[in-house]
Amino acid sequence: MLEGTDTLYCKLFHYESTNGISPYDSFVLGYETDLSTTDSIIKDKTFLFNAHLLGLEWIKLPIK
Repeated sequence: MLEGTDTLYCKLFHYESTNGISPYDSFVLGYETDLSTTDSIIKDKTFLFNAHLLGLEWIKLPIK
């Protein structure tokens, strides 16, 4: 996760598989942030995902 020029590293990862019962799986990612200021909470962020196993390059998702 990018926050401006800063990199936020994933601190929590939880994956739930439906074992083929439904056409999707779900996951939750958790990031640590500095709660002493509200700047970190309201800044735009970019989620980066290396999707090379899917035959894709980097996927960038903006989070407003």
